[in-house]
Amino acid sequence: MICKLCESEKELKSSHVIPRFLYRYMLNVTDGYMTQYHSHLNLWQKSNRQLKKELFCFECEQLLSKNELAFSEIFKQINKSSDSEKAVFSYAVLDDSAINELEQKGYDQKSIDALLKSNPIYDKIHILEYFAISYIYRELLNNSYKIPESEKRLLQNYLLNGSTCSFMLHVRLHNSQPSFNLVSTATVFDALDDWKHYTFYVPNMQFHVALRVGGTPEDMSKTIVMPSNFFDDDLGSIEMIRNTQSGSRKSANLNQT
Repeated sequence: MICKLCESEKELKSSHVIPRFLYRYMLNVTDGYMTQYHSHLNLWQKSNRQLKKELFCFECEQLLSKNELAFSEIFKQINKSSDSEKAVFSYAVLDDSAINELEQKGYDQKSIDALLKSNPIYDKIHILEYFAISYIYRELLNNSYKIPESEKRLLQNYLLNGSTCSFMLHVRLHNSQPSFNLVSTATVFDALDDWKHYTFYVPNMQFHVALRVGGTPEDMSKTIVMPSNFFDDDLGSIEMIRNTQSGSRKSANLNQT
């Protein structure tokens, strides 16, 4: 069979569409039966079923799993932290103007470096970026979204060999009670000709990837991580998810809770 990532003809492994560590987390914070949405049946139900498909060969599955393991450590640290502690995870790449502003306030380069390195996710942004693209790619395969072959190649080449795939990533961390324990599929925003937007949720985190399909100028490729109260914010992506589930039904085991 043909691997959906390297496109070699190899034996395919049964792969989790949603990373296994996320299932483990959600089963731990529920009664062992997560509330899940079955898109083909348009049905909400409580289940401990983990969706698997034969997507990748052993080598490609290992490649993706290596990053997911690294991301799971960041994920655990974020979800174990208190609301106020999540603020220290804020991170933005400092461009020349931001560095100049800090220098004007009296910071020297040594102080700026120390400030950056004090952040728990310093030098780990590439892990968040790779995870975001791999999560989206798995979801595109699962739901068979019709995207242009050129866009698919951008994602494939980035995951396989780190080829240029310029995008902007915005990660928001929920820093308010109660916890926002939601895992969602990747929702596609395709309203603009030159930009493709993807957004998805994992517990207490929202990922928003903006991929410029025509090629993003280098100075526009940026990742920002910031704390946010999901319950107070106006999140259009939640409304998009609701719209895709219009007319959905609830199973008997969900109505009983």
